[in-house]
Amino acid sequence: MRKKSRKKRERRAKRERLPDPFLEDASGIHTSFLVPGEPPPGAAEQITEEFQKRIKNSPIWKQMVDQFGEKEAERLLKQCKAEVK
Repeated sequence: MRKKSRKKRERRAKRERLPDPFLEDASGIHTSFLVPGEPPPGAAEQITEEFQKRIKNSPIWKQMVDQFGEKEAERLLKQCKAEVK
């Protein structure tokens, strides 16, 4: 492997960041972020897709699969919808 490729891979590994923190309580799983102004039409669907991706790439997903199984975890994930307030 070339030196340039190795350095690039090392920089990429340093840039990787942990998934955004999730807060879980009796009413569900939450993450918060602030966006100034009114959201554009269709923003809730886009946020929902991103939210579901982040859940799937987080430690919570492994817990869901361990507790409920793959199919049930997928079904539960599809029920996770973002609400724009």
